[in-house]
Amino acid sequence: MTAEDYYKLKVRPIYRSYPMYVRGREPAGYIESLKQKEPEIIFDRAKLHTSEDWVAVGKLVFESRTSFGPAPAHAPSVAPFGLPISTDGVLPEYVPGLRYYVRTKGVLEVGSNSCASCHTREMPDGSHFEGAQTSFGGPGPAATLRRFLDSSPTAFPQILDRAWASFGAHGS
Repeated sequence: MTAEDYYKLKVRPIYRSYPMYVRGREPAGYIESLKQKEPEIIFDRAKLHTSEDWVAVGKLVFESRTSFGPAPAHAPSVAPFGLPISTDGVLPEYVPGLRYYVRTKGVLEVGSNSCASCHTREMPDGSHFEGAQTSFGGPGPAATLRRFLDSSPTAFPQILDRAWASFGAHGS
């Protein structure tokens, strides 16, 4: 992808997200209250004035999701991968599918595909180390990696372009 093509891409809005609780631990009326919320875009470049503002928005971009789908009918009853649950029942927010989003009023979605999903490690004391390799999963099936490596000279740049569109970032 050329720089010119990249800068023609539409800027993706970042919407406010809401915690997902372990099934049965959410506050009374929680899901219905989320469905009543208006969509709220929380990234506004015009409000970035200090270094601290830019650091905070960097964290926001690191945690933001790029893919969305319908919220499940029920939250999980346990955290995936044996990860801990907060004392108030909130599931780990960096795990794909464990945050709610309202991008259209009345429609509850979950998000996936963020930097944080692959680069947040659960530490032995229960804290999160953002930027580290994930606590779960791996680099992908060997067959998938081999397919990329063995792709044709024409296909490989297309694979890289798709990866850049999914995982690339710029600072302008």
